[in-house]
Amino acid sequence: MNQIFNFSRFIKYATYQTRIRRNIYLPTIAGFSVALFLFMLFLLSVNSYWKQNEWTVLFFTSFAITGLLLIGNAFPSLRNKEKRINMLMLPVSVFEKYTYEYIIKVVLFAILYPLLFVILSSLAVHIAGIINPDKTILSFSFDPILHPRHDYVMRLIFWIYLFSSSLIFAGAAAIKKHPLIKTLLLVGTVIMGTIGYFYIIFKELRLGNGIQYVAKNTISDEKEAFTWLFTLLGISACTALTYAFFKLKEKEV
Repeated sequence: MNQIFNFSRFIKYATYQTRIRRNIYLPTIAGFSVALFLFMLFLLSVNSYWKQNEWTVLFFTSFAITGLLLIGNAFPSLRNKEKRINMLMLPVSVFEKYTYEYIIKVVLFAILYPLLFVILSSLAVHIAGIINPDKTILSFSFDPILHPRHDYVMRLIFWIYLFSSSLIFAGAAAIKKHPLIKTLLLVGTVIMGTIGYFYIIFKELRLGNGIQYVAKNTISDEKEAFTWLFTLLGISACTALTYAFFKLKEKEV
């Protein structure tokens, strides 16, 4: 039998994990849906005119916050010693456990959250229209998101989501307690430290104009700049996901 990934074994493991976690998943989804719906209804009530831009900002903001909280709590069994031992002792390969968490926390969330947002926003608009029939309320639409002014926007959103979710996912696999907070602090410290370091170097050596010179001579146009950015985000995401897998493997060993 394949000890790396067996589809039949993976389905049994996924069914088992979903069954034992449903008492957590269902109340959490229900509570979050009610809270988001009430928040939408409140915003529609206090604003005289709700435009598509407001819907877009609310969608991405709520998507980012919810995604961070969900992905940051991947591998919940690792937070408790007894549950961690039981999870690691299950007769399932590490890759199958890893794949299940990634699909549930990253892939399914990215697919299902937009559907949930559409349903809740439509319901909120309908209820707000009943409460105040004289107010003009536009329904949420994916058109500004799917058809932005610039072609690279959708690809940028995708790569940023893949990059950020991979970092948080890796933190959840590597850190025992409070993985989301510690990962955000670590990543934030590294980013701020890097920015501060180069700022000091460029300031001390007076390389302000040199940045423009290097950029003009290494990047020919906007398309090439975004290609380099997407490549960097992709490499970083793959590195983080690989690190997460080996940290999970290390825990089992």
